[in-house]
Parts: sequence; structure tokens; C-alpha cells
Amino acid sequence: MNEEVNDTRARDRNLLDTASSQDKTEIQELAQEYLQFLRQNMTDRERVQWAITLLQKEGYAEFKMGQDAEVKPGTKFYYMNKSKSVLCGIVGKTQESLTVVGTHVDVPHVDLKPNFVNEQADQGCVTLKTHYYGGIKKYLFATTPLLMKINSMKDGKVLVQTIGDQPDDPVFTIPDLLVHLSQNQSERKMREVIKAEEMKVLAGSTKGEFTKFSDNFLKLLEERTGITKKDLPYCEFQLFPAYPPKYVGLDKSMIGASGQDDGICSFAAIKALQKLHAPEHTSVVVFHSYEETGSNGTAGAQSNFMSFALSDLMDKQHITSSKQRNIMSNSVAIAADVTALFDVNFPASHDRLTAAVLNKGVAIARYTGSAGKSGSSEAPVELIHKIIQNLKKKWFQMESMGINGGGGTTAKYLSQQLNCEVIDVGPGVMNMHSPFEVSSVYDLFATVQVYAQIMGRE
Repeated sequence: MNEEVNDTRARDRNLLDTASSQDKTEIQELAQEYLQFLRQNMTDRERVQWAITLLQKEGYAEFKMGQDAEVKPGTKFYYMNKSKSVLCGIVGKTQESLTVVGTHVDVPHVDLKPNFVNEQADQGCVTLKTHYYGGIKKYLFATTPLLMKINSMKDGKVLVQTIGDQPDDPVFTIPDLLVHLSQNQSERKMREVIKAEEMKVLAGSTKGEFTKFSDNFLKLLEERTGITKKDLPYCEFQLFPAYPPKYVGLDKSMIGASGQDDGICSFAAIKALQKLHAPEHTSVVVFHSYEETGSNGTAGAQSNFMSFALSDLMDKQHITSSKQRNIMSNSVAIAADVTALFDVNFPASHDRLTAAVLNKGVAIARYTGSAGKSGSSEAPVELIHKIIQNLKKKWFQMESMGINGGGGTTAKYLSQQLNCEVIDVGPGVMNMHSPFEVSSVYDLFATVQVYAQIMGRE
């Protein structure tokens, strides 16, 4: 094992300060590309399409289940699933096991209800009724500028439109009670500072040529998007923070933006895949959706998509079903998801000895979950050593979130789908599930290196 891996003093180093000039150049270039990714790709559909567009330029071919295709070592492929998940990879030299890096492309946000237009004539406005998605502190989304993503059908295809991402575009917002009148509100518990039914979105305050505020809003919406009132219940309307991704700190050592859980791992996994050329084992990256609501549905990690796609890939290689089961069971899987970064304002919520810290590299967690490791998939010691021995440089830190809360990842679903060993590997993020999450540019760089080295394992 590399001596640098065993050096316990490495935890006290700031690895961005000690990075080589060559690494610092790559860190800067990667951060710029990541900022653009965050700016242009907020939804699961957009992130899946981003990956496919990038990979197609590098010769990746779309595979469809049940269709013949030539497969040999070095073949680059991808399987699309419902436009919200994708499995892509490179065929390896051997047929002994797979390396799977699984991440998720959905993010906490605010959805509009099917019938969301709410006339409030006595208040002089029209509002939109919402249903939040994922685990959020609801009050953080109040007084935040929100942009709107709209998924509708046109000519048999999904049309994605955005309102609020251009300099001259309007945005939307959820109002909060002014401090001068909030004496009773201030007595509420944190979870109820803003209640779910109080998350109405301001959408307009003029009637135009109509007698209702809502009619004017519907006219303007149709002019902008082509969507009529009768079409509204059949479309998806999603609201995301409209803050542009930005560097944080005078040294530009951090990145602030919404959607970094799990955008940073999705981005890093594809960048790592781009570094591979002729891996020993077939290496795949899989994007799932609906992780923030339990990994359910046809695009979630509990679906059969991943196992179906991998079986189809091995069918194309004329591998028998019994050997396929052995290959999947012998595989190594990475649950690529973010973890809690040490919060300087709430140190008591972390275990100082094991919490992920800025600029210390990607975090490797033996287990996640909450309380008594509930919802986790604990990695065995054999897998931990197998992973660490494949890392040529100190780009990682061992961590755990502690027992004051916590959360799960897709690890248990990956292990159950493939019957293989799984470990959680991902960078720390501060302000997780908020409109402005914070990550480290070095930890992003380290995540790419670690994923690439794991996928390139011998």
C-alpha cells in the first residue's frame, strides 16, 4: 500500500495548497466546466442528456435491449431509460467482474400541483400551489428567486422550456412574513416556520384585459410557452433556485450552487469515465433518478433497469446466464453520493475525527444511514482494502456522518440488484439540500481521480 495512504498526518494537510502546478491547472479547468454544467443542467432529464451528448462525441453507441450489437474489449456503449436514467460504460478485457459507479441526477426542488393556478383577488395577485420534492428545509425556499422548468409534449416528444434563466427573464418567489409581523411565526418549530400549504408562489399582479389575475397569467404563459389552460394538468412544472453557480471565497476554492447533491458526483463520474481507455473489467456509470424520494419507480435505483441493461450487455457477449450471475456477484460497486461536509457554525453536529473536511479529498464511507445505521449497506473490510489499494495518490479521506440524523444513499439498492459489495464514495457538501450548496474545487478534482482509478482497477 502507498505510504502516503497510511500517513495519518495527511488529515491535517490542506491538499489544495500542496497540489502540484499541473494539478492546480486541471483543478481550475475542471471547476470552470463544472460551473457550466450546473448552470445548464438542473433536472434529471437535462443531466442524462448532457452525459449522452458528451459521450456520443467520444464514440459511445446507443445499445437497445434485445438487439444484436458487436461487443468487444474497448466497446463504448450506453443504454437510455425513460429519459431520466442512463447506463454507460466501456467493455473490459476480462469477463470476471464489473465495476459500477452509481449516482443520482434528481435534486430537491419545488413542484407545482396539477391544478396549480390560484386566484387571490382580494390579495391582488395570482399564486401557484406547490408540492415540494425531497427533503428540504421549507423556509430556505421562501424569499428565494425561482426559475421554472416546464416539460410538455409536442409532436410526440418532450419539450423542455425554461423561464427565469436569462438576464431579462422574470423569476418567481415564495413570500415570507416580514419580521415586523412575525411574532407568532417566530414561536414555531423549525419544520413549521414555513408550512407546506404556505409555499404559494407569486406569479403575477395584473389583470390586463381580463377580470381575473389568473386569466392574465394563463394568457402570458400560453404566449411564452404555447401551453394552454386545458394542457396544464398534463405537464410538469418544476421550480429551482435561480441563483447562478458562483465561486465562493476570495481564493475561489469553493463552488456554490443548488443541485450539487448529486450533481457533483454525476459530473465527476462521467469525467472519470472519459479518462478510461482499456479497463481490465467492464466499467459502467449509471445515473438513477428519484433518489431524493426513495429511489422508486422505473428510473429509480430500486428498478430493474440496471440489472436488465447489464444482462443485455452480457447477452450480446454470449455469456451464459449462470456466469452472468457470478460476474455481477463478483463486481465492485460505488454508491457515488455526497456526504456532509464539516459545518463551521455547527461543529457539535459532527464527529471531528471522522467528518469530511474541505480540501481533504473525496470521502469514503464504510456505511451511511441514520441512528443504528438504519438504511445503510455496510462495506466489508475486504472491499475497503481492495478500493484503497487501487488508489495511487492521497485523494481521499475516511469519514462517517455520526448518529445525530444522517441519511441513506443508493448503496443498498446497488448491492441488492447485483448481489455485490458496495461502498459509498463522494465529496463533502455544505448546506446540503439548500438553494446554495457549497463544495470544494479540490474535492471535485479528487473525486474524478478516485472514480477513474477505481474503474481502472486491475
